[in-house]
Amino acid sequence: MNFKKIKALLIITVICLAADMAVGEETADKSPSAFLPEPVYTFAPVVEGSEVVHDFILQNKGNETLFIEKLKSG
Repeated sequence: MNFKKIKALLIITVICLAADMAVGEETADKSPSAFLPEPVYTFAPVVEGSEVVHDFILQNKGNETLFIEKLKSG
């Protein structure tokens, strides 16, 4: 193979790889993605019988609607 053919093949390969990566990013962006910035919270000691409350923030980092079908506490 001469230099021009190798150069053309290399350019075509780079273009194909770039196109494949762009398609992969598009597909990944089209789904919901649940994210908990604080997945665990440790409560300070409290007096027995006191009400203890903590709000967990759930973020959808994806571009589609995130449906929460079931929750389970530890």
